[in-house]
Amino acid sequence: MRLSLRALWVLCPFFLNAVYAEDEEHSYYLEEEVADEMVYLEEEVVDVEEEDVQPYSLDEIADEEDFYEDSLSMNEDDQSSVERPSEGCLSPNHKMHVGLRHIEARGVGYHSGYTTLEGFGIYDRNNHFMPFLDLRGHVFDNGKFAGNIGIGERTALFSISHLLGIYCYYDVRQETHGFTVNQISPGIELVGSRMEYRLNGYFPVARKNSHKYDTSFDKFHDNNIIIKRKQKKALTGGDAEIGVHMTQSTKYDLYGAAGTYYFSASDTSSWGGKARLMGRYKEYVTLEASYSYDRLFHSIVQGTVAFNLPFGGKLKRRDKNCEDKNSLWFSRAAFAPQRFEIPVVKKVTHKSKAINPATGKPWRVWFVNNTSHSNGTYESPFPTLLQAQNASAPNDMIYVFPGNGTTSGMNAGIVLKSTQKLFGSGIAHKIATTKGKITIPRFSSTYPVITNATGDVVDLNSGNEVSGMNIVVTNNSSSGIGTLLGSINGANIHNNIISANVASNSNSGILLFALGKVTVNNNQIFAASGNASGIAIVQQGTLQFTASNNSIAGCTDAISILGPSTAANLNIQNNSIANFSGIGIIINSVTSGQTSIADNNIYGPGGTLGIKVLSSPIHVSISGNHVAMGGTGAGITVDTTGSSAGASSRVILSNNDVATSSSAATGILLKTVANTSICSSLTGNIVAPGPTAAFSFTSSGSTGPINIDALEDNVGGPVAASGSVNLVAPDSCGP
Repeated sequence: MRLSLRALWVLCPFFLNAVYAEDEEHSYYLEEEVADEMVYLEEEVVDVEEEDVQPYSLDEIADEEDFYEDSLSMNEDDQSSVERPSEGCLSPNHKMHVGLRHIEARGVGYHSGYTTLEGFGIYDRNNHFMPFLDLRGHVFDNGKFAGNIGIGERTALFSISHLLGIYCYYDVRQETHGFTVNQISPGIELVGSRMEYRLNGYFPVARKNSHKYDTSFDKFHDNNIIIKRKQKKALTGGDAEIGVHMTQSTKYDLYGAAGTYYFSASDTSSWGGKARLMGRYKEYVTLEASYSYDRLFHSIVQGTVAFNLPFGGKLKRRDKNCEDKNSLWFSRAAFAPQRFEIPVVKKVTHKSKAINPATGKPWRVWFVNNTSHSNGTYESPFPTLLQAQNASAPNDMIYVFPGNGTTSGMNAGIVLKSTQKLFGSGIAHKIATTKGKITIPRFSSTYPVITNATGDVVDLNSGNEVSGMNIVVTNNSSSGIGTLLGSINGANIHNNIISANVASNSNSGILLFALGKVTVNNNQIFAASGNASGIAIVQQGTLQFTASNNSIAGCTDAISILGPSTAANLNIQNNSIANFSGIGIIINSVTSGQTSIADNNIYGPGGTLGIKVLSSPIHVSISGNHVAMGGTGAGITVDTTGSSAGASSRVILSNNDVATSSSAATGILLKTVANTSICSSLTGNIVAPGPTAAFSFTSSGSTGPINIDALEDNVGGPVAASGSVNLVAPDSCGP
């Protein structure tokens, strides 16, 4: 038995050499097995020696010892190759870790810092093929999300002590305006104990651009309006980096790297450079600072702090030479590749001509400046309004600068063609385009002044818009804005200054014969003579009229609506009316539709009536108005005089504040004539002391009843009633 065991001991080196010759790649595993077997055999020899066996003869022992010594002499070199592997095959770093990281602030292609939760793991069973998985989730400071899924493999090149890695990532990033970026990012790396080299590519897939957004005015050019629109684009590109580990330790790692990158889209591109310095304590804490510069994103400085929690087994080298207990190059397999983990997005601006949605063609603008002398472009405007009038066509815009501040070249008025716009440069203007509404900013601090000694200053056609003009009426039979050519269908008049400086009973600030949608907002209207009307609308058909936030002073009647008994919806609110000699607001002969008169401030020290609704429409609401009258002027009147037989009106009077200075005046008056009726509710009205009757109800009798279905929280007295005035159940009367 002893002889056979010694023979096996002698033959082992020969057996191992034969195995190495057949398959050198598996030598390390065989060495481990042989080493274990040798230990086992040595233990067995000890056990055998302790057994009760027959002793050898002296000759047998001598022969056996000579054979054993000869065998050892023949295989002395081979025995050195079967030494047991040391524990130095285990790297200090683990195969897996999870980490928490924060980067601040903006970077290449994004504008805010972000926080990352990440996990990394590598499988080291075969050092010639070590697959890894890298998962990362990011939350930006603005609440948007991003993420990465990376797979790859690393091969240990023992002959040159380097790792060769190839990998591919799928990156996703949530952007604003409903845009999500998806990209495929392959890469390759070579990692040694001192140097690292990497090359990465970034290729957006699927949708690469956001929708265009934030359409806005850019500039005037020639006779056009140039608009700009923003869009976010995912950029295609790549980067290359070379780095050096300045310390050679797995405990403290100081690493510096520098490289270049390039990103591009269809209409933008740039090269850039980046440098970074990283410090790492073991596997646990990492600090990094970086700087980059390129033409698209300019200078960027970032700082990073990361905390990692390693777990699982440690990385293990499985080659036959494991003498190095701290194999730095192999230990670097425990960390993910360095790359641009956030898809690069660039906000770009597109410029184009603004398209008029009414024509499908570019907006055409004619410019006027009385200090110029040329052809009507922005760069060289017309010197007179008349030239712009003659050159322009329907749907065009006429844009007027104040010039030298006088009416030189601006004193012949202007007659607009249909759907034209007349804009002054002293305020901003909103217009529609096929890409959405834009705002043209103000180009001067004052309004252009225009006038006409022989007629209306501005004569409208259907669909016109007039804004930002200082209109001076100097003709005693004309208006600031009128309709010389007849009735119009629709108009928008806002943010103008209109003054009438002559004494005449026929002129007005605004006098329109109109139907359709008409708005008169935010104008300042003055009549120094006290004889002109402020806003006068003569209804020519179905009308939708709004007058709001106007300031009107010095007129006979401030706001006057005269209807021919056709449908009309009227909205008169938030106007400031003062110093009128007639009626503040009068609605006459509008007998169908709905009328709302709300939240107006009316002050008429010499006026006759604050609000008057005559030939009452089918539904009228008068609420929240402040009416103060002097002399014998009354407050609010609703009168069915002039209404057709059988007319029935619904009248709501609520939260009005009325003050009259004469004891002969009436605060709030409801009046019917024969064969007409009013159904009314009165709530929360206040009539100050002074009038003969704070509330007066005058009915023509049984054929003209006044029915009241709500009478609450009113203040003031006395109350006068005559004829058929009835308190009825709520919501039981009227249309």
